[in-house]
Amino acid sequence: MSDNIPFEIHEDIVKMLTVRSLIQFQSVSKAWKSLIDSSRFIAQYSTQQQHLLVRGRIIGCTHGLLCVYGHCHNSDTVMAVVWNPSIRKSVGVVVPKDGIYITALGFGVCRETNDPKIVMPNKVKRGTNIPCQVEVFILSNGAWRSPYSTNLPRNTFLFDVPQMVIDGFLYWLASEKIASCRYDNLIISFDITSEEFSEVNLPDCLEQHPSYQFLSMSKLRESLVVLRHDIIERDVDVWMMEDGVPKSFIKLFSVNVNRFYGSAMGLRKSGAPIVENCTLLVVYEPYSEHRDNIRIQGKSCTVSMYPYVETLLLQDQTDLRVYNDI
Repeated sequence: MSDNIPFEIHEDIVKMLTVRSLIQFQSVSKAWKSLIDSSRFIAQYSTQQQHLLVRGRIIGCTHGLLCVYGHCHNSDTVMAVVWNPSIRKSVGVVVPKDGIYITALGFGVCRETNDPKIVMPNKVKRGTNIPCQVEVFILSNGAWRSPYSTNLPRNTFLFDVPQMVIDGFLYWLASEKIASCRYDNLIISFDITSEEFSEVNLPDCLEQHPSYQFLSMSKLRESLVVLRHDIIERDVDVWMMEDGVPKSFIKLFSVNVNRFYGSAMGLRKSGAPIVENCTLLVVYEPYSEHRDNIRIQGKSCTVSMYPYVETLLLQDQTDLRVYNDI
């Protein structure tokens, strides 16, 4: 760029580039490298272009970062990996484990600091009287610790996985068995900034259901969506939490997935569900009943779908570093 253009204008122009271009432009000059590597630029940079990532075993996806979870190869070590697919960088976090707990991880980024956090609420196995424990890993600290205030609304439910992250909050579906074939359902939210839990009540028709129905969550235009699946009738009811009213849900539509031989896996921006058709994924328009094959193969038990945007988060991290402070 011309030296006659003020450097502040350079910065505004650079913000419009893709991550791949930014990585290349780091070699233009020391000033540009310093700018692109700065924490202020990384925090302010984002693109409007969205990508669709199809993977398995993902805990969560937000701010252009993904977090996956599993056992290390030929080892009992359990690890969460935070990955930025735009800049091809990842860091590993060894997860504490105890045989008496059932772990449900969550992943998000603090709105104020842009600091990635892994949240681990540990539900005790049935038959013990030990209260639920919660630990949080903050990437900038590189260590696990208890949150500032652990205010779980109940200690007798089980967290479901995966979770959803929307507007600075993590959401888990949770259930509590009340009879041999009936469950109470609720949603547990976690403020990633204040690290406080709260309870979100579901509509009566979703709060209790027989064993042949189950719930899952999705996201529609930054709003939380709950899907109720009926494995006998093959119906899927789609409910959305209204903006600004965290305990109010409205029913959007119902879809019969019998013709698809599968289940609903998520929603597009338009609200159209993505469902299985044998081993192919299909976008189904509920009102026109039009089906569009998106040419992705997979099964709901092994594939998850997450939109993500490009980001420079993890730019200051050493690639493949493992945090093992447990």
